[in-house]
Amino acid sequence: MDPLLLLAPIAVATGVNLYLTVLITGLAVRFDWAAQAPPDSLDVLGSWPVLVAALVMTGVEFTADKIPYLDNAWDVIHTLIRPLGALLFALSVLPENDPGVNAALALLTGAGAFTSHSSKAGARALINTSPEPFSNIVVSMVEDLTVIGLLALAFQYPRAAAVIALVTVVLLVLFLIWLVRFARRAFGGLRRFLSRRRRRVGTVGTDPPPAPGAPTW
Repeated sequence: MDPLLLLAPIAVATGVNLYLTVLITGLAVRFDWAAQAPPDSLDVLGSWPVLVAALVMTGVEFTADKIPYLDNAWDVIHTLIRPLGALLFALSVLPENDPGVNAALALLTGAGAFTSHSSKAGARALINTSPEPFSNIVVSMVEDLTVIGLLALAFQYPRAAAVIALVTVVLLVLFLIWLVRFARRAFGGLRRFLSRRRRRVGTVGTDPPPAPGAPTW
């Protein structure tokens, strides 16, 4: 299997759920699910200690990711962990060619994971403005199924998965641009509302000055 074809799918999947990505990749290595043999450097992910640890952390994230506001805290904690995991994954599978090229590809993989992570975190923050908790559960399930489906495709049809992942990254960048603009408009509107309210409260709480010549007792 060409390791370059794995970089984009792994970047997207890792940015959404690092532990599930490690678990699915390790299972694929352990039980030979890949249509083509994956790089030998991934064999460590198929070891039982790694599989058990990945399974435990996947269970923790499965629970935390479905509780409003706890999912936001979990995303904040993993802001560096997920991109770093993608970067290390890239460094482990890239062949020993030009170190400069490998470093650039690893950084791009980490950037792709950061884009995926930021899109997920931003969408979750937006969803948590809704008072009901069910949307979190639905979105989290869709994210998990997306990771599983993308990785399954990557190990069976790596070229197709790479193309889909690259298109997904472009769409996520566009989503982040829209999200930033939306947040600016929302915060700008909130500041204007609070400013008008403060002025109104100050006006109501201030007595008008006495008229000229009026008694001051």
